Amino acid sequence: MEPAPVRKSVPEQRTEPVRDVATPGVGVPWEIRTESADEQAAQEERIYGTTVHELLASMRTLEDLDGALAVAVLRGDLVTEEADDLRERLGRMLVSAPLRKWFAPDADMRAEAVIITGDGHSLIPDRIVRDEHGTHVLEIKTGRPANSHGKQLRGYLEVLRTMGHPQVTGTIWYVADGTLQAVA
Repeated sequence: MEPAPVRKSVPEQRTEPVRDVATPGVGVPWEIRTESADEQAAQEERIYGTTVHELLASMRTLEDLDGALAVAVLRGDLVTEEADDLRERLGRMLVSAPLRKWFAPDADMRAEAVIITGDGHSLIPDRIVRDEHGTHVLEIKTGRPANSHGKQLRGYLEVLRTMGHPQVTGTIWYVADGTLQAVA
């Protein structure tokens, strides 16, 4: 029996993720567009933001932070250094007076609760807390502020008021810099 032929090693080539393939016309060469460095960075930022958002949604109280971070690391969503940074930053923010009520152990809180509107649409506010002062909605954003965030939250507040909830208030939390924006 003859030995198998030896494969020549192929030099490693750097590949770019393919975003779109344009179908050429007759006589036109194929063109493959790849993501630019800016687009790749934006995509990585979105993935990280989604991970942080899911992590916060999985938490009922501040005491759940370590477990949620451990799960994110085990799934490969975060590296240990990112988890350590988030533990310090989120831990500090979640004990602050403005955010404490949404993560308090005794809070009447709903995370990612689906609200079905009269016309059949579904709305999913990030966190709703009811207390003796009313109903409070927290919308968590991991990116940069945008006018659409306030519009989104005002929509949630209006639906909750229509449903008969008293004293409905809303806050947008921009996790990246820790700022809070009240929305009426």
